Amino acid sequence: MPRFTLLILSILSLVGSANLHAQDLFGSTGSTTRSYSYVEAQWLTNLDTDGVPLRANILVAITDSISISGEYFSQSGVVPFLGTDVEIEVEQISAGLVYHRPFTFIENSDWVVGLSLGQVRANLRAENADRSVSVKTEDPIQQLYVGIRRSIVDKLEGEVGINVVRSEEDTSAVGSVRFVYRVLPAIDIALALNDIGADDDRQDNLLGIGLRYTW
Repeated sequence: MPRFTLLILSILSLVGSANLHAQDLFGSTGSTTRSYSYVEAQWLTNLDTDGVPLRANILVAITDSISISGEYFSQSGVVPFLGTDVEIEVEQISAGLVYHRPFTFIENSDWVVGLSLGQVRANLRAENADRSVSVKTEDPIQQLYVGIRRSIVDKLEGEVGINVVRSEEDTSAVGSVRFVYRVLPAIDIALALNDIGADDDRQDNLLGIGLRYTW
């Protein structure tokens, strides 16, 4: 899919000044300076929605290499269907664990793996002169995330990854790219491309801008 070109270019930018090591490829020694305790909220700027297009993430470190993770996504809007306006509200919430280790194949970087379980809730409502219809659905999902997170310069870091989402209906894989710039000791500005390669309407509404608070 052509949008994965963005993912490949971002990977190359992170790898650009890589410090290569033949041994200790997966970082069994060394340490990481990137924090894995933070809250981040993104405003999805181009998402066509009547509500607040929000994607929020939280990581809370419980050991040097493991964090508890949580994610929330919300979207709502009105879609015309057979002469009737259909109101759609979608919420996705998930929680899981993230494991990370120094990735000494690339200087100042970590490899990151996350596993999470979640739920997608959808509420559809339609009204016309004759009747009103309301449909609610709840579908469980499982997610696997694999990525690389790197400190590029003193105040700038980047992360690229692939997120595989499995539901009862299908399995899909999308990419993501995030750059974070430190503006205050615990406050960062985040710029992200979400759901790269998605087959649904969100593939043209990828840009997220937000804030991250780190502790």
